[in-house]
Amino acid sequence: MEILSKIPLTLGVLIPKRNTPFLAYLTDSYLEISYKIKQSSEFSIEIRGLDERIAKASMEHVSYLIKKGSPLPLKVDIEARGIGNCSNLPSAVALILKGVILSLEEYYEEKFSNDEKIEILNGVMNSVGIFPEEILQSLIRATVREKSLIYSDTDGEIFLEDLKVRCNGIKEKGSISVEKEIDSGLLDMYSKLNSYLLILNVNGIVEKNKEKFEQSIRGLNSLYYAIYDVLPEKENLIVPSYKNELLSVEIKNAEE
Repeated sequence: MEILSKIPLTLGVLIPKRNTPFLAYLTDSYLEISYKIKQSSEFSIEIRGLDERIAKASMEHVSYLIKKGSPLPLKVDIEARGIGNCSNLPSAVALILKGVILSLEEYYEEKFSNDEKIEILNGVMNSVGIFPEEILQSLIRATVREKSLIYSDTDGEIFLEDLKVRCNGIKEKGSISVEKEIDSGLLDMYSKLNSYLLILNVNGIVEKNKEKFEQSIRGLNSLYYAIYDVLPEKENLIVPSYKNELLSVEIKNAEE
C-alpha cells in the first residue's frame, strides 16, 4: 500500500493548566509512505527514509499500535519520503500511524470509520505520551479528515475548507519549562488571546491580508515569550513539537 498525504502543522500556545484551542493547517508539503504487512512468527517493524529522531518516535508508536491492535504477530515494513519543507515529528508520526491503520484495514478486511481512526490515534499517541496532549486533538483530526481545522473542547471541530499554508522552512527552536508562577487571571487572558490570534491568522489567509497574518504570528510568539521567556522570532512562527520542545517555522499563505 502506498499513501501520499499532506503534512499538517499545528499552531497555538501551550498555556499551563488551560485547555486552549489549537489550529492545524494542511501544508504544501507531503509525506509519501509505502507499507508492507505480512504474518510472521514474531512482531517485527522496520522504518526507513526518515531522520533518526522521527524514525525512533514512529517505531515506538507503530510498535504500540501493532502489538495492541493485531491478534497475530506481524512483520511491518515502512518506507517514507518527505516532499517539501514542513516535515515535523508530531505530524510524521500521526501520518505514519494513520497509514498503518489503513494497512491493517486492508490486511484484515475490516473498515474503521474516521471517528474510530481518531479514537485509535488518540489512544496510541496519548499512551506513548511523548507529545503535548494539547496539540493532539487538532493534529489527529486534521490528519484523519485531511482538512485544516481548529479544535477546542467547547466547540469541537471547526473546519477551514480549502485552507493551507506554504512552509518555507522549519528548524528546532529549543525547549520550554514553567519555572515562574503566573496569576490565574493572567493565564485566562493568555488563553483568550491565543484563541483570538488563531482566528486572526485564519482571517489573514482567507482575506489575503498580510498585515493580519503577520500580526497573529507576532502575537503568538509574544505569548511564548510572556509565559516561557522564549525569545520571539522576527518572521518565523513558534510552534509546539516533541515533549517540551519548540519549532521555528517560516509559513506563508499558500496562495501568495
